[in-house]
Amino acid sequence: GTVFGYVIGQGVGTALLKLGWLGNVTMNYSGTSAMLTMGLILLIVLLSALVPARLASKIAAPSIERNWRVPLPKGDEIVAMLPFTINKTAAQGALAYLAEYFDAHQEGSIGKFSAGKVEAFTFEDDKGRTSRGLKTVIWLTPFDLGVRQHLMLLIHPGQFEDIYEVQVVLQRLSGHDGSWYRMNRSFLTELRKQFLQWRSLSPQRMLDYVEESRGLFKQDQPTAVVTTT
Repeated sequence: GTVFGYVIGQGVGTALLKLGWLGNVTMNYSGTSAMLTMGLILLIVLLSALVPARLASKIAAPSIERNWRVPLPKGDEIVAMLPFTINKTAAQGALAYLAEYFDAHQEGSIGKFSAGKVEAFTFEDDKGRTSRGLKTVIWLTPFDLGVRQHLMLLIHPGQFEDIYEVQVVLQRLSGHDGSWYRMNRSFLTELRKQFLQWRSLSPQRMLDYVEESRGLFKQDQPTAVVTTT
């Protein structure tokens, strides 16, 4: 901007002098002054951009969870809290959406995993709050490694009212523990992508999934009291 401004300023000034529109006024361009002015402008722009950029990085980093990693397993179990929150109404639709996603992976040739029969369940925690979830058996690719696990996906009330959290519990059934943990990085990444795609759905499509969830949990009643961590 400063370079083009300097060039345009010289061109306009020369044209005005030739047309005689400046009268007896003469224009003296100093190269040193122009360079100092450009340097000062660049310095001001740089300093003015550093402060908001620093503030934005502090605000954005926790929300997008760029450093989220798969928790280390405890024995044959991985308990992971996904970096997503959902309101109460959307939580029901999200489960129907995910049930459809897992149903689509019951063919081994699709995606990075194969899913068994998907079951919906409802439970009450020790505080009497009703939560819902899905459970199934997952085979991770490549299938020749024989990695198989039980998946339980919970969407339960969080710290604040009407804000639900997403918890995934993975229990290894077969396969080497090192391969199991390593392959779950890709699996949980795919699962997180589904939550991102859920947020991109239209409001009407979300309402359709909420309606589908009523049939999904129609015959299910709270029968167990469990504690989630």
